[in-house]
Amino acid sequence: RSGLAFQIVVKVLHKDRALMAGEYRLMPGMSVYQVVDTLERGRVTSAPVMFPEGATAAEMAEVLAEQGLTNTDDFRSLCVKGGGTFKEAAPFVSSNDLEGYLFPDTYSFPKDVSARRVVAEMLGNFADHVKDGTMPKHGAAAEYTDYQVLIIASLVEKEARVPQDRRPIAGVLYNRLRKRMRLQCDATIQYVLAERKERLLLDDLKVDSPYNTYEHDGLPPTPICNPGMESIRAAYDPEANSYLYYVAQPDGSHAFSRTYEEHLAAIARIRGAQSK
Repeated sequence: RSGLAFQIVVKVLHKDRALMAGEYRLMPGMSVYQVVDTLERGRVTSAPVMFPEGATAAEMAEVLAEQGLTNTDDFRSLCVKGGGTFKEAAPFVSSNDLEGYLFPDTYSFPKDVSARRVVAEMLGNFADHVKDGTMPKHGAAAEYTDYQVLIIASLVEKEARVPQDRRPIAGVLYNRLRKRMRLQCDATIQYVLAERKERLLLDDLKVDSPYNTYEHDGLPPTPICNPGMESIRAAYDPEANSYLYYVAQPDGSHAFSRTYEEHLAAIARIRGAQSK
């Protein structure tokens, strides 16, 4: 209530250099001593930020921009090439590109939060859920590095539309890799397109990019999103099946096939049902 009383208390308590800048929520009933204590402790106002499972680093930057949090240019730069600068805090990071390591969750950040702190908290959350959880590799996953399994988890996140399809789809991806078949994942094409499309055209499948799994063998160079925990678990523990193909059904689930002929028949059946 009194600016002068505040200044006097700060001087008497020798808190001149102890108060921390930031945005604070102060209540009318607080005493001047409580106000000083709040500013000294740095209890700044925080805003909840929700990053959905499967969001890309670029989409996360948009969420931060919409809420007016941090320097989004710095955030984008760290996500693309800053992985090596977090080695001490996050030794599990094996790529300069942090796509895949930014754990999707709800966070609470002060308005003036730095991009480095945002990324560091997301990497710490990844470590809490994944690395510190001692994720064992089962079945086909045992043949791949943790980073490769993370890439597969990102594909599962984008390809699976219902929870029960995650492990079967992971099984299909490993089966195709083992047989040296191209993955042919539409989600990897969507990752490099300027705008997401409801349905890809034949020309889209010819896009010149190392992420084009229709044109290139093996895995894309990095994850294509930041997967949630269930997709990560599916990639570490894929279903042991003999499927090589899957196609989406109207209810969001997938029909799985062992041969190309079965796959074509499933496509015809689904399209026939949709046209009725």
